Amino acid sequence: MNYRKWISVSSLVLFSFILVTKYQNCAQSQSAHLDSEDFIPVDEGSPVSIIDPQSSFKVSFVEDFVEFKDDASEMAFDGLCDSKNREAQLGWVVLNEDGFVMDKGRVPCDLGGFQLELSDLGKLNCGEEYLLEASLGAKAVDSIVIKRRCAPLAKVVDDQLTQELASGSGRCFIEKAQGSCDVVCYEGGKVKINSQLQSCEI
Repeated sequence: MNYRKWISVSSLVLFSFILVTKYQNCAQSQSAHLDSEDFIPVDEGSPVSIIDPQSSFKVSFVEDFVEFKDDASEMAFDGLCDSKNREAQLGWVVLNEDGFVMDKGRVPCDLGGFQLELSDLGKLNCGEEYLLEASLGAKAVDSIVIKRRCAPLAKVVDDQLTQELASGSGRCFIEKAQGSCDVVCYEGGKVKINSQLQSCEI
């Protein structure tokens, strides 16, 4: 009786060992065929475990905020984009503070970058901020704030500051506005330096 019981227990242990070994080899075989590119790095504790097919679509402006001259009629905004589709088109829109669409259009994502050109900037109210948003697909979205500078009451070119502060084709001005005086340097119509002065006589 004891002999038969020992045989049964031994058989059960042997069967369990074979079963565990079989599935362990199977798991090793599957993981050996997974390439490192099949995984995306995630932060510890992140619930992400499945690759999103749109995660390779990326859109990013090179600037977060752009203020431009009061008399600028058109302006180009550069950005980076990443898409496996060589014919990908980015949609863009300009929104005012109430969410009203002021302008919109499409621009190609070409060689990892895009250049979005806005015209008729005079219809944007000076001193107000607008949201310029670009999107590539449903999840790849980026935006920047743009603002048309109000015309100063008076301004003069400051050659010394231009030489010290500006680069390339930039120029610096002393601008007098309502209640303030500013040193403002422009490059390509965009404000690159804006520093307030205590007082000015122009």
